[in-house]
Amino acid sequence: MPVQQLRQDHANFSRVLDMLQREVGGYGQSLRDSDIDLIMQSIDYIRGYPQLFHHPLEDAAIDYLQAREVGVWEELERIRRQHTQLERETLRLSWLFQLVYSDHVVPMERIKECLQRYLDLQSKHMAREEAALFPLFENHIDDAGWRKILLGISRVSDPLFGHAEWDAQTNLRDKLGLPQVRRVD
Repeated sequence: MPVQQLRQDHANFSRVLDMLQREVGGYGQSLRDSDIDLIMQSIDYIRGYPQLFHHPLEDAAIDYLQAREVGVWEELERIRRQHTQLERETLRLSWLFQLVYSDHVVPMERIKECLQRYLDLQSKHMAREEAALFPLFENHIDDAGWRKILLGISRVSDPLFGHAEWDAQTNLRDKLGLPQVRRVD
């Protein structure tokens, strides 16, 4: 059932975000070059997979509920707006770390503030979905409904926690204790 996948995605996102917070939070006034690659891999992941599959699946399920007048319209729209806001904030975070990666001077305080704002937003968003959205999905979308929803979106395997190849994620996979994906040519 897709709700189980959405919940697993949240658990996976939390692991990456916790690791990102530890990596950035462990430094006083600067980031070491060796850590920036891991940070960039984390940001690439949280920019990619949620926007390609996770949020489109949730949005399609919200459309399904709204078409059937299930749930509180304002709450469903608030969650949908949060997806847009999270995409904007993820781009902002990515841009900030791109500056660091390109050897621009960015005050560590600014980096930590931006990251904490993003982490807080992401945490509140996932909690809202777990409490308000996922129960609606479970109670009002049956297997036939999910089949219809899934037909309307592109299926994308999680490149970090799934079985997809994402060569650029080797360091991140190691840091999270995940097995490496080997290519079979």
